[in-house]
Amino acid sequence: MGKKLMTRNEIREMWNGLQTITTDEVPRKFAYAIARNRSKLRKIVEDIIETTKPLDEFEEKRIALAKKMAKKDPDGEPIMLPNNQGYFVPDLGKFNRELEKVKEETGQDKRDTEVETLLKSKEEIELYVIPFEMMPETFRSDIMEALLPMLDTPLEGTVTPLRDVGASDK
Repeated sequence: MGKKLMTRNEIREMWNGLQTITTDEVPRKFAYAIARNRSKLRKIVEDIIETTKPLDEFEEKRIALAKKMAKKDPDGEPIMLPNNQGYFVPDLGKFNRELEKVKEETGQDKRDTEVETLLKSKEEIELYVIPFEMMPETFRSDIMEALLPMLDTPLEGTVTPLRDVGASDK
């Protein structure tokens, strides 16, 4: 176990990294570490998710604004982006200016400031730490970065530094 002082944003990023790992792809001890750390992070992350949700009134007005400003099909219905990721709004600059007004009107602007402060706040958490050598070699660098807090990395100077690719041997 190792106590770590992390921002709530770092905790959220670590959680997201842990969620991308299927435990049947990794050695049993590593899977155990993932499970232990998920259970330790779950409550904090649930609180972060609940606290960072946009206000309902803002969401309703944001969607209404997007529908109003979206390009329309021949039947006058707003055109959706692929995979239903929102509406196709041709003038994003105008949309963003109007959205700022909606944020002020609903109090979402103040909420955004509170959320930013919350995500920067620090939390001491006790993580199940594993040796760096147990990290599967197949992990992408973004997953490795998210999991760094749970790794017991070698002491600085004990690892041979990587040579720049293409560096001359002069």
